[in-house]
Amino acid sequence: MNVRIRFFSSLREVANLEELALTIEDGTTISKLLEEILRKCGSNLRNALLDRDGRLKSYISVLLNGRSISFLQGLDTIVHDGDVVDMLPPTSGG
Repeated sequence: MNVRIRFFSSLREVANLEELALTIEDGTTISKLLEEILRKCGSNLRNALLDRDGRLKSYISVLLNGRSISFLQGLDTIVHDGDVVDMLPPTSGG
């Protein structure tokens, strides 16, 4: 299965890329996908996304096909072939 991960704003700068394409196994969850993303992108992105306990920081938004995973099954949401995962840092401004 193929999925696309898009990074926005400061996460794009930290990851040093706008988009990442990954081939994953059937049944992969967002949690497992995050592990693969961090394996590919390194410690700077790990520090931006995860807290000291290795959990996704509460202010990081993860969208699956434009829908927040918090309205799905959270980190246990299963990713399917062709899905797009967006990673967004907190926003501010006016």
